[in-house]
Amino acid sequence: MKKLQKVSEFLFCALALLVALWLSFFVEPIQSKYGHLIIISLFAALSFIILANRAMGRAIPLDKTDTFLWAYILMVTSSVFFAQNRQIAINQYIRYAVPIPIIYYLFKNGFPLVKNKRRLMITICILASIMAFIAIIETIFRKNIIYENLYLRNYYGFYQNFFIKEHRAVSTQIVPQALGTCLIACIPAAYSLIYNEKKRYIKILAILCAILISIGVILTLTLIIFLAGAVTSILYFYYKKNRNTVFFIIIAFALMIACFTFLSKRQFPSWKIRVSGLTNILPYKHRINRIITTASILKDYPLTGAGIGNFRYVFDRYYIATKKIPYYWKVPDNMYLSILGETGLLGFFTFILFMARLLKMGFKFLKFGGNNENKEIALFLLTAICGMLLSMANYDALYWTVPFYLFWIYCGMLASLMKTKENV
Repeated sequence: MKKLQKVSEFLFCALALLVALWLSFFVEPIQSKYGHLIIISLFAALSFIILANRAMGRAIPLDKTDTFLWAYILMVTSSVFFAQNRQIAINQYIRYAVPIPIIYYLFKNGFPLVKNKRRLMITICILASIMAFIAIIETIFRKNIIYENLYLRNYYGFYQNFFIKEHRAVSTQIVPQALGTCLIACIPAAYSLIYNEKKRYIKILAILCAILISIGVILTLTLIIFLAGAVTSILYFYYKKNRNTVFFIIIAFALMIACFTFLSKRQFPSWKIRVSGLTNILPYKHRINRIITTASILKDYPLTGAGIGNFRYVFDRYYIATKKIPYYWKVPDNMYLSILGETGLLGFFTFILFMARLLKMGFKFLKFGGNNENKEIALFLLTAICGMLLSMANYDALYWTVPFYLFWIYCGMLASLMKTKENV
C-alpha cells in the first residue's frame, strides 16, 4: 500500500505540472478539442489516488463542505431535463458539469500528497510570468504569433478587430479577460514567496514575477480586471497587516486610471478605462439590457432556468432591443447572470451557498486552523478565489477553459486544507 501511495504522489505531481503547462500555453480551441481526453485522464488519476489512499477516498462524499457543491451539480443536472434545447444542454453539461467534481476532488485529495508546496508556488509564478512576458511582447509589436501563424488563423480577424486596435493583450489566452483572471489567480503566489522565502535568489525571482504579472494585468486594459487585481492584492496585504502596501495599491490604482485618461487617443485607443469611459452610458446600457434579459428568462423559468448552455438559444426571445445582435454577443457578459438564466434560482443559490461556506471556512482557518505553512497557502488561495469571483462579473468566466480549471482547482486545494478535524 505504501508503494501505491508513493506512486500516487508522483502521479499527482506530474499530472498537476502537465495540467499547468496545458492551461498556460495551449489556447482555448485546442483545449476544447482535447478537453474530453484531459478529463478522462484526470478521472483515471483520481480513481488511482482514491484506491491508493482508501481512508482519504472514503471521506470524499461525506465532507460537509461539499454539500452545496453537490446540490449545485444536481441543479445543473435538473436544468438539462427542463432545457429549451436539450441537445445544447447535454453538450454544455458534458463540458461544464461533468468535469467539476473530477477536478475538484482530484486536487482536494491530491494536494495533501504534495510534500514540497514551495515548488508549486514557484511553478505558478514562473508560468504566469511567461504569459505576462508574452503579453508585453505582443503589445510592443502589436501582433501575436499564436493567432497569426499557428493554429488560429480563422480567429485572427476577430483578434485584430477587437483587441489589436485597442492595444489589449491576450497572450496565450483568447480574450483579455481570461488572461487577466489567470494572472490575478497567480499573483498571490508571488506575494507568498516574497514574504516567506528564505533564499534570496528565490525572493528576487518572486519580486520580478510579481512585477511582470502586474504589467500583464495592466495590459489587458480591462477595468474589472484592474479592480479584481487590486482587491486580490489588498486582501492579501491586509491579512499580512501591511497597511503601507494597501495604501500604495489604492493610490496606484487611481493614478493608473488618471494616466490612461490623459493619454491621447492615438497613443491609447481604448476608451473603456478612461474617466470618460467610466461615465459613458453605453456600457451601462449593455449591462442593464443583459440584466433585464436574464430577469425575463427567470420570469418564465424561475427554478431551473432556460437550461445549461441555452442562454444564446433563447436570447432573441427575451432581448428587449430591436437592434440585431451577433451570435457571439448573445451572452450576459456576467457569470452570475449566466448561472441565473441557465440554471435558475436553485442553481444560483446553491452555487452562492457553496462559495459562501467555502470562503467562510477558509477565513476561519486563517485565524484558528493548522500550521503557518498551511495558513499561508490558504491566504494565497482565498485571495486568488476572491479575485476570480470578482472578475466573473465581467464575463462568463467559467465557460472558458483556463478560468474554469483554475477556479475549481483552487477550490479543491482550499477545501483540502480544511477537511481534517485538526484543521477545521
